[in-house]
Amino acid sequence: MAIVINVHERDPFKFISYPDSPTIPSIDLPDNIDDHDGNDNNDDSNNSNSDDSNISTYKNNTSNNSNKDRSKKRKLNDTVIPFCKDRLLNLMKEIVTDENPLNNNCYSKQFLTAEDQYQLMCNVFPQLRNHCSVSQLQYWIEQAKIWGKSERSRKNQRKPGRNLWVVDEQLWAFVMDTSDSVKAYWKYLQYDTKYITIGYARKSPTDETKESRIRLLQLMVNKLYFRGKCEEVFVSPICKADQPILERDSPKQNDLLLHLKGSNENISDLVARVHFSQKPFRLVIIDYAGLSTSPNDIRIFLKQCSNIKEVVVDHGSSFEILSRFDLLKNNDLEKFKCRHANIKRS
Repeated sequence: MAIVINVHERDPFKFISYPDSPTIPSIDLPDNIDDHDGNDNNDDSNNSNSDDSNISTYKNNTSNNSNKDRSKKRKLNDTVIPFCKDRLLNLMKEIVTDENPLNNNCYSKQFLTAEDQYQLMCNVFPQLRNHCSVSQLQYWIEQAKIWGKSERSRKNQRKPGRNLWVVDEQLWAFVMDTSDSVKAYWKYLQYDTKYITIGYARKSPTDETKESRIRLLQLMVNKLYFRGKCEEVFVSPICKADQPILERDSPKQNDLLLHLKGSNENISDLVARVHFSQKPFRLVIIDYAGLSTSPNDIRIFLKQCSNIKEVVVDHGSSFEILSRFDLLKNNDLEKFKCRHANIKRS
């Protein structure tokens, strides 16, 4: 029994099964801002036998592989889309605008104080109070510059606020369904089940403590599982964004990897996992720099890993899906040459 408990604590994601798609509307938002929660990816068990015969070498080298006994996993009751600040702000821009849309049938002009703005978003996201206050929301709005500056009204003792055009309430569900990239990405996964979805996270060498690095890496792993709906996640605990991908994790950072729950080892294990499989893969990363800032090196990596057919980039407020063809033939790799400063991915 003690061995079973230790195995579960070391790799809890292998003993949890997740629903295939979210069944609760996105208006419910659990969890903390940076500690995401949600669902696993679709199961593709019908073709597992043909794949297993090709990865026996890989299985001998790793204790965390993708062959999971899903029938014995316990259910996860929470099926709502995880809370994300960027997602919240993106939806706010869709529901409320500071520019006249010239459409009186769908919008109404209102002067909204900070409290009014907060209450309006609480109507959209009933659990928003669990994640931020009125002042915190205003700080996010100012930082993101989604609306203009506040002004003062002669009503209500000249409280500061904004003149805004608000989408009629009966249209909110439609707007959220059509503009929410997370929901669109999840639906895409639901209908496109031929790929195995795996995630990759890396963290640059910085001055934080070992405990802090482990915590930040764990947040990235969680995000890839819960937002990206990955079946497996691989981690490079310490590497620069421009370091050659195939040369990373040498020597192996076992002192960090062993503390990460749900990690399927490092980049060499990812390459082996893809190489010894006959199935196509979808690779999910957090921001372009989450993989590399060198287009030429990504090209080498993709040629080495010919079974990676898609790369999905989680930008926080949206998901970007890049096909292998677009990356190698249409110069989409140039998008990765964009980093000018460190980006928070956890």
